Amino acid sequence: MSDIKIEQLKKSYQSTQVIHGIDIDIRDGEFIVLVGPSGCGKSTLLRMVAGLETISEGTVQIDGAVVNDLEPKDRGIAMVFQNYALYPHMSVYDNMAYGLKLMKLPKAEIEQRVQQVAQLLQIEDFLDRRPSNLSGGQRQRVAMGRAIVRKPKVFLFDEPLSNLDAALRVQMRMQIKTLQRNLGVTTLYVTHDQVEAMTMADRLVVLKDGIAAQIGTPMEIYDDPHNQFVAGFIGSPAMNFIDCEVTEDHIVIGEQRISRPPHVNMRGKLVLGIRPEHFIEENTSALEGEIEMIEKLGASILLYVSCKNVSQAIVIQCEGHLNVNIGDTKNISFDSHKLYFFDPSTQQRVY
Repeated sequence: MSDIKIEQLKKSYQSTQVIHGIDIDIRDGEFIVLVGPSGCGKSTLLRMVAGLETISEGTVQIDGAVVNDLEPKDRGIAMVFQNYALYPHMSVYDNMAYGLKLMKLPKAEIEQRVQQVAQLLQIEDFLDRRPSNLSGGQRQRVAMGRAIVRKPKVFLFDEPLSNLDAALRVQMRMQIKTLQRNLGVTTLYVTHDQVEAMTMADRLVVLKDGIAAQIGTPMEIYDDPHNQFVAGFIGSPAMNFIDCEVTEDHIVIGEQRISRPPHVNMRGKLVLGIRPEHFIEENTSALEGEIEMIEKLGASILLYVSCKNVSQAIVIQCEGHLNVNIGDTKNISFDSHKLYFFDPSTQQRVY
């Protein structure tokens, strides 16, 4: 197994820089997820590690050796793509064995590796089939099998579940995480889905515009976001952001005010952040608003509450049995120890 060290990695296309000096240390056997919105540079970064994109500046080390100038086949990596990249004219067995044949391994060893991995992934009954005769989930397992049989130092996954339906995505992400844990292979995984990222990662790298906005465990990033972008991107439903002014005694929101909690020592015009699940059912020091929409999710419901002179509805997550209707007046109280405050000009967290 291997560790990966990414140092001051930069990528430019002519005069446009798309990756801006990223540093990541990935420990041996760790599952790292690169997550961010479309166009943030996560797939480009992955392809630079794989050797499919040239590096403008910086270094990639695998097992202590700089691999910048090595061909992809010489880096000890195996990559699983969004579109599976299976050969349609080959059987499942031949797809899985193809890379081993290029390595000129003995036929008996190829047979043994393919059969072992097919059994591990529960695809041994499909070895004679063509990819066109498989479901999306089965094709994804074949693509994973083709990667595993090579016994790589590093797994790279580029949005591998985005073509699957919702139920199958949940099933496959559990399988990938379990498989990675059992094999102990260092893994770099790309997704735009923050729920997928939170459930699979040992650590997250949250990317925005080619910059690592924050690196940490899922709960570190959820509980302690460094800036407004990370706070809003990680967590579902997303954090509420409310323009406010913190005075000596109050937090002023729109035309209403609530008592300033003693531990909130900031003053001035700020952006208040509060997650939908961190509202409480109390009438003391509450804002008042009108319920304009209700989303029923079964175990919980989401209330969209509009307050006078607040630019957008405040989203509140409540227990599913709550009896409310559109048009009802709703008192909104915060858990004061779950409040975040951000500088409106820099978007950096200040409390």
